[in-house]
Amino acid sequence: PGAGTLSLTSNNVSTTVTGPGVLATVTFNVTGIGDTDITLGPETRLIRIDGSNITFPHQLEHGFFTNGVDLYVQSIVPSPSQVYPTWTFLMEIQVYVANSRSIAVGPFSVTLYNGSTPIETQFAPDLDPFGDRRFTFNWAYTGLDWGLHNITAIITVPNEISPDNNELLITVTIKIPGDCDGDGEVSFDDFIIFAGKYGIPVGQPGYDLVADFNSDGAIDFDDFIILAAKYGQNSQGKYP
Repeated sequence: PGAGTLSLTSNNVSTTVTGPGVLATVTFNVTGIGDTDITLGPETRLIRIDGSNITFPHQLEHGFFTNGVDLYVQSIVPSPSQVYPTWTFLMEIQVYVANSRSIAVGPFSVTLYNGSTPIETQFAPDLDPFGDRRFTFNWAYTGLDWGLHNITAIITVPNEISPDNNELLITVTIKIPGDCDGDGEVSFDDFIIFAGKYGIPVGQPGYDLVADFNSDGAIDFDDFIILAAKYGQNSQGKYP
């Protein structure tokens, strides 16, 4: 059932009248989500306190009133957005979800996908009116094919009235190991970048993860071997 209260104020009609008029004022105080069976005539309309009609996002149809929810994915923020399949750490992906309505919503879930493959599903008990919430996912991309990967976040919640904004898609790039500049090929330009960072350990000025192809915290001969093995390769149009 719907959650909330309903009050009715009837007008005092001492004489017989005909024609249109107001016999009673029905006030809804909605405090939750749900469906409520109400006997309403075809000419019944819902109005706000200022007298304007209540239309979207409410639905009024022959004795049935529904107050739905509207959650939406605000943004997806990957860190970093470009990786090598030889890196061993997880990609942290932040998903921001917001409630556009004045009623608390919950429970609901958010699922993150790489293409059609689920990465993880997280659950939330509720979300405050006009509130937002951050979900933190960790994606294990090590060993995957290089190219553009579609990352999609999808909200699952009952009584959703705008399912189109329940999901959002972004792309992240898995690069060829050695492609420092991310242009889709391992070339002399990448060697120049690598050479400029060679020998610098993590935590020291000048260290750049983009030249640490095995993510061990040191830009050294092991990384040079990786670059040399991929030198001259290109992405064959998979990215950028």
